[in-house]
Amino acid sequence: IYSKSGNKGEAKVNIHLLRNDLHYLNGSQIYCPDNQNDIGRVVFADSTEFVRCENFFIEVLGETPQAILGRRTTGDFDRLLQGTGAYGTSSSTSAVGIANLNYDMIRVERENGQTLPVSTRLCFIIGGEIVNANKKSVSKFLPESNRKEFNVFLKANKIKWSKVDHLQKVLEYISPLLGK
Repeated sequence: IYSKSGNKGEAKVNIHLLRNDLHYLNGSQIYCPDNQNDIGRVVFADSTEFVRCENFFIEVLGETPQAILGRRTTGDFDRLLQGTGAYGTSSSTSAVGIANLNYDMIRVERENGQTLPVSTRLCFIIGGEIVNANKKSVSKFLPESNRKEFNVFLKANKIKWSKVDHLQKVLEYISPLLGK
C-alpha cells in the first residue's frame, strides 16, 4: 500500500465493492483507513495494481506519464437484489446487513453468502479525472487541433472500445497529445 505522501506499508487487503474502500487485516481484525483518498496505489502480490481516483479504486491496465488505462469494478447490488417471481414477474428483496469485523467469523459465515455480481467499465484517468473509454469522452480531453487526426487514427486502427488491447493503442496515441 503506497500513500500519496510516499509512505509504504504491507498488509492483507481487500477492496470492498459496496463503498469502494480498502480494508486490511491486523491480526484477525478488519480495519478501514480513516481517509481512503490518502491512498495512492495498492500493489498486490500478483503485480496487479490499483490507483485511487474520484473515490474509486481503478485497476491499472496500462500507464504513461500523462494517463492511465484502467478497469473500474463495482458491485452490482441492483442485480444482486433482483429475483424472478412466478410466471416471469419480478420481485425485489432487501438485504439485511450484518456488520462483522472479525475476519475469523467472516470465514466461518461465508458459506452462507451469495456471489456478488460485478459491473466493470474500462476507463482512462486523465488529469486526475475518470474518463469513460469511449470516443466522445476521450476526444474532449484532446486539443481541438488534434481531434480530426484522432478520428482518423480510430478508423485506421478499427478501434473497439471494449477491447483492452485496442485501448492500449489509444493510450499510446493520446498520451503525447495530452502534454500539449
